Amino acid sequence: MADRFTRAHWSLLLTAGMALIVVVLAVVQYQWSVQVSEAERERMRKGLETSVRQFREDFNRELRRVGSTFQPGPGPPFGEDWSVFADRLDEWRQRSSYPDLVRAVFFVQPADDSSRGLLRLDPNTRAIEPADWPQQLGDLRQALRPSAGGLAGRPAISPFGWTIFYDAPALVLALTDFGERGDPRERWRDREFQGYVILELDREVLRNTLLPELVERHFGGPDGIVYQVSVSGSQSTLYESAPDAPVDAGKRADMREPLLWRQQELVSEIAGRAGRRGRGGPPGERLPPGGWPPPDDRPPRGRRPEIAQPGRGPAGPPPGAEPFRRLRAFRDVIVSPPDAPGEWMLIVRHRQESLEEVVAAHQTRNLAVSFGVLFLLCVSMGTILVSTRRAQRSAKSQMDFVAGVSHELRTPLAVICSAAENLADGVVASKEQVAQYGTLIREEGRRLTGMIEQTLQFAAGQSNRQTYDLKPQQVADIVQTVLRQSAPTIQAADCQVEQNVAANLPDIIVDRAALSQSLQNLIGNAVKYGGGSRWLGVRAETGDSPTGGSEVRISVEDKGFGISPAELTHIFDPFFRGKEATSRQIHGTGLGLSLARDAVTAMGGRLSVKSKAGEGSTFTIHLPAAAANGAAG
Repeated sequence: MADRFTRAHWSLLLTAGMALIVVVLAVVQYQWSVQVSEAERERMRKGLETSVRQFREDFNRELRRVGSTFQPGPGPPFGEDWSVFADRLDEWRQRSSYPDLVRAVFFVQPADDSSRGLLRLDPNTRAIEPADWPQQLGDLRQALRPSAGGLAGRPAISPFGWTIFYDAPALVLALTDFGERGDPRERWRDREFQGYVILELDREVLRNTLLPELVERHFGGPDGIVYQVSVSGSQSTLYESAPDAPVDAGKRADMREPLLWRQQELVSEIAGRAGRRGRGGPPGERLPPGGWPPPDDRPPRGRRPEIAQPGRGPAGPPPGAEPFRRLRAFRDVIVSPPDAPGEWMLIVRHRQESLEEVVAAHQTRNLAVSFGVLFLLCVSMGTILVSTRRAQRSAKSQMDFVAGVSHELRTPLAVICSAAENLADGVVASKEQVAQYGTLIREEGRRLTGMIEQTLQFAAGQSNRQTYDLKPQQVADIVQTVLRQSAPTIQAADCQVEQNVAANLPDIIVDRAALSQSLQNLIGNAVKYGGGSRWLGVRAETGDSPTGGSEVRISVEDKGFGISPAELTHIFDPFFRGKEATSRQIHGTGLGLSLARDAVTAMGGRLSVKSKAGEGSTFTIHLPAAAANGAAG
């Protein structure tokens, strides 16, 4: 008893320990999954930021190449040969990867009225000709009107670099003459506005060539373009990487940045370039709204300016050239005015969902897989525990079976040996006593033979060597034969048999010996467990099969102490014996019901039981009728 308690105690502790380990693993797995998801989110965010930055850099670089190619030199702009711009246009179309990006070149001359004259460069004749304002440049024309609060002749846009107008789209450069003589600071303040250069960009080239190549370069991968990319203005969309599923501007985007660098973003680059040349403001200095002020060329205090000697070159740069040297850092800058109308916004969103939703989906999938593995681990541990318990019960049942069989075998053998010794020693002399001893030896021999047959039958069933000879048989004949063979057992127990076999029962296709043995097992159990009622009933009738058709039911009933509900699910298990049988010391091996069920099942039927503690039990053999089998066949 103490050993059994110790084993149960350790089994409980082992189960609790494994459950605790599973819980700890689940918590660690969840924390690990969260950390992995955070790292994945940060990695994807950094990668997306890098791709967006490089995308913007490449796009701005292409526009800067346009501005650098068409940047005019120092001097009065309208005094130079206009064929220079034609040469630059030819150079652009020969060397650029996007030769059709510049659609047309226009010039705007200053005028006293608000309707500035428009000139167009004819690349064929290499001359400029008066032209009407195109419809697509209507908004640009309004923007180039002099501001009401500005000085006369001054441009309405920044005098530095190229200014982009998104609706056209076009790049605009203000042409300024700084003069030739006088103090550079004065020339800077008194610079003279000379007009504009307008480079009209081809919207279709942007939409169908430049932007798709940049998207493929920076957002493409082995599985295609991972992100949906959209370039949208305030009124219309310039580009969609997936026209069939456009990016919804109203939904949350993974990144939303201006496509063109804004003025604040240009500070570090321009300051860095100018600082490397020893000009301009220090790196990181914020660019003033109108750009940096002109350089102060006055000498430091205590030092006189250098004066050019007769016959020698000037001490400084040629008059009029220094301001342009100081502004080289601005020559290819593309300026996007603050709050510019129609500003192009770069909107990037993951092609499946947003970046956060993708990471959350990955985390959910990882958790599902992880907890699925833990669940399988729990199932495996549970299966091992159940199997162990079943193995323990099976081992215990087998030990009980060995003990029971040993006792059952010893009893008839002891009786046979005792009777044989009495006969051999001449203790029994009369014929009546000899006959009684002979009957006793015969009955005990039959009992011994039955136990051996049960054991051999169980062994054959376990090794799948049991065979059945199925033939049509009459139910009434089998029942009568079994009752006649069981008569000694029934009479020894002084039991009353109530027999009710319906007439004209259909034949059944069974193995006669196997069915007879099964019925004998049921009748023997009814006699042993019938208790003080000393009654058993045998019925045979027909009924409807749950699977369709007709079936024959052979029932064996007793009015004994019955079977408890907890034991009903185990009574057909090999070696199982109920508590009532053990407590009443009823002899048996626990194989009868198991063998009967296996035999009936092998013949295409089933064995059912109805029992209630204290009121007896009814075991019923259900077998298909021969006519139903024939119809089914």
